[in-house]
Amino acid sequence: FTGAIGIGKTTLASIAIPYMVHWVLCLKDPQEYFGLMPRSRIAFMLMSTTDAQAKEVLFGDIKARLSGSPWAKRMDSPWPGSPWDPAFKNQLRFPKEIWVLPGNSKEKSFEGYNILGGIIDEGDSHQITANKDYAQVGYETIHNRISSRFIDPVAKDHRGLLIVIGQMKSASGFMSRKMKELEGDEGAVVIRLTQWESFGWQTYKNEDGTYDVFWYDIERKCEVSPEYARDIKSDSIIPIPNAYKKDFDTNPVKALRDLAGIPPEATDPFIAVMERVQRAQLRWHQNHPDI
Repeated sequence: FTGAIGIGKTTLASIAIPYMVHWVLCLKDPQEYFGLMPRSRIAFMLMSTTDAQAKEVLFGDIKARLSGSPWAKRMDSPWPGSPWDPAFKNQLRFPKEIWVLPGNSKEKSFEGYNILGGIIDEGDSHQITANKDYAQVGYETIHNRISSRFIDPVAKDHRGLLIVIGQMKSASGFMSRKMKELEGDEGAVVIRLTQWESFGWQTYKNEDGTYDVFWYDIERKCEVSPEYARDIKSDSIIPIPNAYKKDFDTNPVKALRDLAGIPPEATDPFIAVMERVQRAQLRWHQNHPDI
């Protein structure tokens, strides 16, 4: 799940994991159901860039949703007044050995657990060294633990869920690579939203039924006329609500990344206004048609 900022990526993850925890805890014997040894821990792993990010943002949202759940409040628990063990502040340890664990991509906290659900948070913000892409390694580790322990013999697939969320910060980053990889996977769902799509296009509708938009060429990074957009019919020309026009006029690269969810070719492009380079290339080809 990727795209613009503020479209609900963390919200989605903070709903999915509590739902899975609820589902597993409704089983009479989760370990027997999944073919695990008695009292084997079934874990839900949250992988963020740092411990603080893991514990304060995503884990905090999940804990809040479970705390406010009527189901959690009436759940049978060996701890009076709490559905989980209150002795652990940075983990949620439920009955039946069901755990929710936050961690960061640099540690090996997900090793040794039977992971049924996992979240890779802020996919493009994890450290990359000459020898290791921490987001990719974390994804593979969690995915392998899901697929090796929770196989569905009927569907010939695993029963788990691994969610990757975050903004695409470059066209060659982890989120962009993972999106292209999963788009062709029948067992995966890829969601990419602009900020205005997350609010719904009806938000920007005029009284006469038309939409209050301008047309923008994302390759040339400039506004074009409605007539030009109609005649060219290019995927690189998109409608954008006029409410965001100032953002695109002021800083097109940032607006494309943060509001449209379209990353630059590099994390911090040396040449931000590619339209000038493209115009120069076109003039060169016109002046030297034989070369």
